[in-house]
Amino acid sequence: MVASTSVSTLIFAQFEPEFTHFRDEYFSQACVKTVEYRGVTHPVLYNPERAMLGSVGGMCKGNTGATMAAILNDERFDLTDALILMTGCAGGPSDKTELGEIVVCDELIDFDMGHHFSPDDVELGEEVFKMFDDFAHMNYFVPGKRFAPAVEKVLHNFDQAASGFKLSTGSSITSDNFWHGKTMLRRVNLVTATVQKYHNSRLHSPFKVSQCEDTAIAQILKLSGLLDNLVVTRSIVNFVAPIDASSAHANVANPDDFFDVAHQNCFEIGKNLTSECNALYSR
Repeated sequence: MVASTSVSTLIFAQFEPEFTHFRDEYFSQACVKTVEYRGVTHPVLYNPERAMLGSVGGMCKGNTGATMAAILNDERFDLTDALILMTGCAGGPSDKTELGEIVVCDELIDFDMGHHFSPDDVELGEEVFKMFDDFAHMNYFVPGKRFAPAVEKVLHNFDQAASGFKLSTGSSITSDNFWHGKTMLRRVNLVTATVQKYHNSRLHSPFKVSQCEDTAIAQILKLSGLLDNLVVTRSIVNFVAPIDASSAHANVANPDDFFDVAHQNCFEIGKNLTSECNALYSR
C-alpha cells in the first residue's frame, strides 16, 4: 500500500471563473499534474512543489458535495492538516453588504433544513419557520477553528483604503434555490436567528451571504473530522432582493467587468489566507 501524500492546501471553487486566478497562481507551473478521480465534476489539479490540490466542485449541493467526497475518500492524498479554502461569489443583503465585499463566513446555516410555512397558511403572529431536532446536526456549522489565528491576522491587517473593497465576517446561508424579494429576506433573517438560538450561537453573526453549497461541504467535512480545516470566503456580486429577479446581474451596471473584479478580490484574500494559514504550521 502506497503511503498517502500530505496536502498543505485544497483550493475549492464552484465554477470556473471563481478558480481562474488561483489556477494561474498555483496550478499553471510545469510540475502541476491532473489527478484522475471518479465522481468529480471537474479535473483535480495537484502542485507537488506546494503540496496543493485545486478543483471546481460545480454549483449546488449535489455537485459540489460529490466532488468533495470523492477527493476526501481518495487514499492517495492526506488532508488531515490541510487548509480547505472554499472560495466563490454569492448574493448578500443590501443593508449589510456592498457589491465587491469579501465575507469570511464564520457561521454556516442551511436554509432548507427545517419546517417552512407560507404566510398565507398561518394565522397572524404565528411562526413561518420551525426547527426540527433531526435536522439540527445538518443545518449549523462553525468552520475554521484550526486556522482561526491566521484568519484573524488577515482580517486585522486588511487595509480597505488600499485594497479598494471591504472585508468582513458574517453568516452564510445555503439553499437549493435562488430566492428573491423582501419577504424572503425577512424569512432568511428569521431562519438565521432561529437556528443560532437553537444552537446557542456564541457569534450571532448577521446574515451576509446567500449561496448553494457551503453547508453541503461543511457536512461532509464534519463527517470526515475536517470541519475545523474549512475556511469559507465569498465575494458579494448581487443583492438577494433585486428589482429584477430573473438575473443575478440585475443590480450590476457592468456585470461582466464587475464579476471579474469580484473574483480578483476573492483571490487576493484567498492568497493571503493561504499564505498565513500555511505559515501557522511552518509549511
